[in-house]
Amino acid sequence: FFGLDGQRLQCDNWTATVVRMKGYDVLFISVYMQTGVGPQGINLHRMAQIAALVNTMAIEFVIAGDWNMTPDELRTSDFDQCISGTIVEPEDAEFTCAQGGRTIDYCIVSRSLAGSFRLEVDKGAPWSPHVGLVGRLQAQHKEKWIIVQEKAAELTQCHGPRLHPWEYYSD
Repeated sequence: FFGLDGQRLQCDNWTATVVRMKGYDVLFISVYMQTGVGPQGINLHRMAQIAALVNTMAIEFVIAGDWNMTPDELRTSDFDQCISGTIVEPEDAEFTCAQGGRTIDYCIVSRSLAGSFRLEVDKGAPWSPHVGLVGRLQAQHKEKWIIVQEKAAELTQCHGPRLHPWEYYSD
């Protein structure tokens, strides 16, 4: 993958692939952020790499990972805003990591997918102290929009030419 500046992205602790869905493509990214750093240093560098890819590809995306920071901590970086994303936390979990009792595993999805994407806990996952997560993307999230004019636009009435009589404009 290449960034906006044409430089090859190093993909430091993250990987990406594009999956063709019915009628559209989705960029899936898996990420692991450094623990104890928050949204700075190496993690900020990784977020910049991912933002370059997401903004270059300009397609819908799902970024899943062990962020090693809470959603509120991540929001302080404005990363989700920079990529026009929405943070999605698991619906049925008080926390995603028993060690510390915090939610540090979650997804960021493109705003257009936010209403169709659900994140749930996989209770049988073997990744203790973390819980496993299952992301569900409703297959037919796209809608077709058509323009319907409900009321005729108001027109200003014209009473005739202002500068010359009507005859002036005839052959």
